Amino acid sequence: MRSQLLLLVALSAVACSVPAAESATSESANTEGRPLTAIKGREWGRCWFDVAGDSATLSCTSTGRAANDPLTTTLDVSAAGLNSPPGQGFEGYRKALDLEAGGTVVVGTFRRSSFPVMLILSANLARESSELIGQRGRTDFQATPQIARPEDLPSSAPAVMSQPFDLWPTAFIDASGQEGRFVLMTPEHTRSIAPLSSFGGDTEMKLRPWVGGSTAKGKIHYFVAPSAGAIDATLHVSGVEVATQIERPGYYAVTSAGLRPATPEEIATDFPSGSTPDVGPTTDGDEDGTGEPPPPPPPPIDPDPTCGGDGQARCANTSCDNGTRWDASSARCVACGAAGQTFCLDEPNNASANASRKCNGGTRWDSSSARCVECGGAGQTFCLDDANNYSPNASRKCDAGTRWDSSSARCVECGGAGQTFCLDDANNYSPNASRKCDAGTRWDSSSARCVECGGAGQTFCLDDANNYNPNASRKCNGGTRWDTNAAKCQPCGDEGQTYCFADANNYSSNSSRVCNPGLRYDTSAQRCAR
Repeated sequence: MRSQLLLLVALSAVACSVPAAESATSESANTEGRPLTAIKGREWGRCWFDVAGDSATLSCTSTGRAANDPLTTTLDVSAAGLNSPPGQGFEGYRKALDLEAGGTVVVGTFRRSSFPVMLILSANLARESSELIGQRGRTDFQATPQIARPEDLPSSAPAVMSQPFDLWPTAFIDASGQEGRFVLMTPEHTRSIAPLSSFGGDTEMKLRPWVGGSTAKGKIHYFVAPSAGAIDATLHVSGVEVATQIERPGYYAVTSAGLRPATPEEIATDFPSGSTPDVGPTTDGDEDGTGEPPPPPPPPIDPDPTCGGDGQARCANTSCDNGTRWDASSARCVACGAAGQTFCLDEPNNASANASRKCNGGTRWDSSSARCVECGGAGQTFCLDDANNYSPNASRKCDAGTRWDSSSARCVECGGAGQTFCLDDANNYSPNASRKCDAGTRWDSSSARCVECGGAGQTFCLDDANNYNPNASRKCNGGTRWDTNAAKCQPCGDEGQTYCFADANNYSSNSSRVCNPGLRYDTSAQRCAR
């Protein structure tokens, strides 16, 4: 056991020593000006054994970087036999995979007697890529499967390593109409990298992206997509500090009230038709070179600190400060609108009892506790589809990526692999709405969960818009076909792989067997060959 641990440490140290590739230039990593949509975390690579007699050859395929992917990454594969017979020599290999162009490499060939074999797949973001997403420190990404027998890792069920997060490309257009720049900051937060971990065993990466408005014009900024919900942020603009959220990728207008979706006219000011936006790091505006954002603008000056604040009397003009409202019962201004606080008043002086009542965004009025409560997110109560988040007659809703679960009386994460179904309803609340799973997953009634589907080594998908209907046709992704023996989709059609089906869904065994153009099926080898 001790020798295996030392071997793991040695291989990991080697795998982490590969120098990071240069970050992509803005020309090669540009995102088109319109639209800005989520960039799915790509597959970095996959590895498998081909067995011939007493030998097992480890091969790995890497996926080339797409034009819209701004992240430069390296991927190393290390492998070592843990049971090499005395006198026959240690069997260990290491290869760097090409994550720019992609391709297949042979890592090495093992004797069967050397098994079990330890694999270490180790990916690293280039320093420039870490800075681009606001990563605090550096995190390597590792998968370390141990293979007992070569037959346990065939090409039909390879070890797959993928980027464990999506990216949200965003752009910010200054629509505040004020002199001076804005600063958009997010609190330091973590994002799970499961099922991967770092060499040190960490399963989370730390992030603190921010954008300095003085250099934001015409640039695309990249945020690591949250597992669910939105990204909380603080906007310093026009001399005030505003809590806001980045709810999805896209173009945002910066106003003194926070962020909102930008209009086509606003987008055109910074991104004229036919232009290609520059790629801007989320650490722009670092004039002093410290790697830290500049200090935010100072808070607005309270003209009379003796009145208008929480617990104070209202001022001479019968007003309370923003963030408070007049409470007649205590004859004081009281903090309002946030979770755990009382309601605010929708009127400029925050004092008129005849004004509409309201709670802040991300909260809603709860009559049972007589307080504003956090709502809409996973594990939280429902929100109200009402501008003031107060009216009990408004429709109920949960945030995107969640749905209302009546059994727990909470919004729950939904649609992703390992999660429950979502509701095909604008508010994610109506139990009468159709049920659905996210693209790339399908509903599995046996586990009562959405499961990854269609890819190599995965179960079939459903040819159904909501990925839920068990009566829909079954299908595998292009480049794979259904294998009834393994009950999985497996790679097919390429040289050295099994045949594909000439069937739109790559599932029907009654369709013709085919290989990719330029190849034929070799019945003796049961593989596609030239």
